[in-house]
Formats: sequence, C-alpha cells, structure tokens
Amino acid sequence: VGVRNLSTGKSTVTDAQGMFKIEVNNENDLLRFTFIGFKAQEVKAGTGGSPLSIKLASDDTKLNEVVVIGYGTQNRNEITSAITKIDSADFRQSGSRNALDLLIGKVAGLQITRTGGTNPNSGVGVQLRGVTTLAGAASPLIIIDGIPGGNLDLLQQDDIESFSVLKDGSAAAIYGTRATAGVIIVTTKKGKRGPSRFDYNAFIRTETLVKRPDFMTASQYRERIANGQVQGTDYGSDEDYFQNLINKDNLSHNHNFAVSGGGETSFYRASVNFRDVQGFARENSRKEYGLRLSLTQTGLQNRLTAQFNVAANFNNANLLGGGGWETVLTRNPTESYYNPDGTFKFTRNITNEVARLEQEKSSRQQQTSSVDAKVDFQIIEGLKASVFGAHQRNWNL
Repeated sequence: VGVRNLSTGKSTVTDAQGMFKIEVNNENDLLRFTFIGFKAQEVKAGTGGSPLSIKLASDDTKLNEVVVIGYGTQNRNEITSAITKIDSADFRQSGSRNALDLLIGKVAGLQITRTGGTNPNSGVGVQLRGVTTLAGAASPLIIIDGIPGGNLDLLQQDDIESFSVLKDGSAAAIYGTRATAGVIIVTTKKGKRGPSRFDYNAFIRTETLVKRPDFMTASQYRERIANGQVQGTDYGSDEDYFQNLINKDNLSHNHNFAVSGGGETSFYRASVNFRDVQGFARENSRKEYGLRLSLTQTGLQNRLTAQFNVAANFNNANLLGGGGWETVLTRNPTESYYNPDGTFKFTRNITNEVARLEQEKSSRQQQTSSVDAKVDFQIIEGLKASVFGAHQRNWNL
C-alpha cells in the first residue's frame, strides 16, 4: 500500500504486514493511503501512541482504467504481467530536473539516482530489473507516444499525461533485446474536443546547506600545532574557502505555458517552457528553452488516426563548478589562496579552486529537435495496423 504525507510530500510503501515508517511534522499531518483497485483513504498521523488501523474499500471502477502496454491498450483488470501505471495526479510534485524525477518513490523496484548530486547538468541513473549485464546495470528502454528511444530532455513535467512501467519478460517480447532492462512508456498530453484552454504552471526552488563535513578551522589547527598534536605550518591565514564554492543565492525557477483544444476530428496542443536551474555550487547552472506541438487527426468514422509531434530544446549549461570540495576541506586551513599582493597563489600539488572558478570557463550549448508521425488504422475490432517514423537531431556547440 502506498503511503504519502500530504503535508511534506514524502512517500513510502508498507511491507507485507502493513507496517511502514514515514516522517511527519506533527500529529495533524494528513496521510493518504492508496492501492490499485481500492479507494484512497486519508487520516491524520496522530501522536503515535496507538497504531493506525486503515481499511481500504474496493473500487471496481479503477479496474476499468485503460493502460498503455506497448502492443496496445488493456483494461487494468485484464493485465496479468508486471505493469505499473502512474498518472499525472500521482506524480512526485517538485521542480523536477528530469522527467523521471516524477517517478521517485512511486514504482516498486525502480531505482532513480543522480550521478552528480545537486548538479543540474548531471545525468540520471535508472535501474528497473537489477544488474542486467556483466558490465553493470543497463537503463530501461524509453518509449514516448509509441516511438522507441525517445529523448526525455524534450519533455517537461506539464507535458506528460502518464507513465507505464513494464517490469517483466513481456517487455522483451514486445521490443526485443533493447528491453532487457525493462520499458518505461511515456504518454504525453494531447488536445481534447472543446474550446481553447490555456494553462500556466510555475515553480521556484532554492537549495541550502544543512550540514557540512566537520573539519578543523584555522584556530583549531593552530592550537593543535602549538600543543604538538599536529606537525604542520601556520601560514597566518584564517578564511573559510569552503563557502567560496557555494552559490548562496541559488534560485531556480520554471515556467510552462500550454494551449490546447480541438473540434470533432482535429485536436491540438502546444506548449512553451523556460527553465533556469541554479546549482548549489558556484558556476554550475543550466538554462533551457523548450517547445512542443502535438496534432491529432481522426477520420473514416474514427478508424483512422494520424498523429504528428514536433519538439525542440535549447539549453546553455555552465559546467565549471561542482567539484573541488575535497581539495578545499583537506587543505591547510591557515594557508591562503592569495599572495600578499592580492594575486592568486598557485602551488605545484594543490589546485587553487577559487582561482579556477574566477579565471576558467567551461560551458556547453546544446540544441535538440525531434519530429515524429504515427498513423493507426483499425482493420477490424481488435486488429489495428500502425506505421510510424521519427527523426531526431542533436547539436553541441
């Protein structure tokens, strides 16, 4: 059973005996319990003096929900393989830096890790079916609107309708050896019949240092030299250069604007996005501009469906910062990064991290575009023919 603290946004799942642990701020925090085929229930956390007894009522309507499974769609009550569907209402609400961040803590067995911590330019490690190769873990195959090998950098949180995660052997049966590590199917939002609808979403986020490694200050180092506890040299400086590596004014923000609508047989949705992500470290940031257009046309009494998607992403990444923490922390705390005349001090064996951030540059400009089209024709009830094609191009400047 899934458990979510609606006050903090943190989630967990119960074990086979129904036991769980979750952090709460106070007894009034509202806990939401959910499970497929049952109605969700919300209760207050309480004081912890007595155990919570939660009984979920069955909800047959959930079993009629349609799930995209790669070779078609099925009602949830007809599915026998290991498939998990996550709708947009169940996403991990946050300023996600990658579309897969929305699934953190939502799918059993799905491990999502950031290889660079808070670095906004770091990649995402995804492991769904454990270690699947001798060389290590392989990533699941990404399918976006039926097109294999989709680029998640072209998707924003507000463009995604749902995820379907295929975890067992049925994934390989559909997509071959590319799916040995599982499959994640992404369904994007489409236009719906009705007048034009306008949506705007935004978020703001900042990151702060909660706890830093406990190393000696300059005064503590001098005291141990004087007591004979440390054999070292007192260079006379007393500055905390660790703070010089931190972007104290980091403020990230994201803006997404979308318009959608449609008539009897034609539907459209267009969105534009701007995202400015500032890292916790100095000189470590990423600015992105994205757009996406989706057109759908039906005909022949809804037996024919044509879909056309265009997406583009432009990003400018500052790659210089994000390192040097160990060098600064293990350096003699009484040694300055500056010469007496104010110029930067350089030594043969230790990098001057402050000088590196001031004097060097490391950036990357990247442009990614994608065009795909898909045509479905229903021959008879239960039999459909599909033709699709896609083209993607990347430029690194």
